Amino acid sequence: MYKAKKLKNALIKSSLKILIAIICFLCPTSCSLQRLNVQTHYVNREQLASYHVYTPDPHKENPTIGQTILIQWHMLKQDQNFREFYLHLAIRFRNRREENIYLQLTKSSGTYLYHLLNEKFCFSGGIATYKIDLIGDECLLESWTHPLWVDLISFDFSTENTKKEQETFNKSKSAKY
Repeated sequence: MYKAKKLKNALIKSSLKILIAIICFLCPTSCSLQRLNVQTHYVNREQLASYHVYTPDPHKENPTIGQTILIQWHMLKQDQNFREFYLHLAIRFRNRREENIYLQLTKSSGTYLYHLLNEKFCFSGGIATYKIDLIGDECLLESWTHPLWVDLISFDFSTENTKKEQETFNKSKSAKY
């Protein structure tokens, strides 16, 4: 009986050591901080508290509509060597326009909220996609892209190229007939 109790205690101690080792191995990997966190939210009458509790509110009759992008940044210890930090926001709207915003960051962590509300939202049709880059001394530290973001292929439609292409097209067209 004494040996069985001693064996049981030894088994418990060894299993506790294994459990502690597993916890120590998993904890550092699960608690890592991200430099950049981005969320998109729609703004409409359903975000009003009065909408959910059925109380009178003049904002329910003429609500704010639109979208917001919430950007949170946090510099890591290895980033302290950089002198200047910037956020570059490339936002594409549904009306095929694009807006580029550069923000100089003065704090090692913080939040920026981009608003697209009311008339601007209606004119643009809303945010289609976006890409946000965190830059330190001209080096890309981290990038966050919306799932629909793709790099655009741009074409040079300057007058010289257009004239040359038109001449080539006309020559090939006249050669066929």
